[in-house]
Amino acid sequence: IYVGNVTQGTGADANKRKAAYSSDGSSFTEVFTEATVDILDFEYDGAYTYGCHSSGISRGALGTATAWTAAWSSQAAIKLCFHNNNLYGITANQLWLIAAAAGSTKKWPSDASTNYTLTDIDAGSSGSIFFCGYSGERGLGWEYDGTNATVFATLPKNFIPTSLEIYLGVTYVGGYYTE
Repeated sequence: IYVGNVTQGTGADANKRKAAYSSDGSSFTEVFTEATVDILDFEYDGAYTYGCHSSGISRGALGTATAWTAAWSSQAAIKLCFHNNNLYGITANQLWLIAAAAGSTKKWPSDASTNYTLTDIDAGSSGSIFFCGYSGERGLGWEYDGTNATVFATLPKNFIPTSLEIYLGVTYVGGYYTE
């Protein structure tokens, strides 16, 4: 279990330190601290855990505090997904293949602008990456097959998707309606 954005301190030091903790089920161990950014999401690849924040991605070996690299990647992200030995992340409006340092590659959209706000990402058993978002009053779901992103779901009018989960081959999209 990883827990992010635990604030520590009192008085003048209150809320000045963000921390991530891991748990073995009986106790918590601090694995990463960051004084200025919120940890937005975690992803695990079998060897390392990645934590994304507004200034990049931190990486650490499971259960260790000293092995965390605060600036493993300079690519900011709001959500992460590990699939087929690749780490993917979404920003507010782009899908990225994440690499160490400054080696990340934008995968969608191909042009410089988009009218969509992305909210979540997950991997499917088909080998594809799925992500959701919205534009104006319409929510959409996309499937990225490694080359192209295509719309796989047009959601009801005024439905804003906030989460996406794939379980046993079924894609679940959570969200809320606006008036």
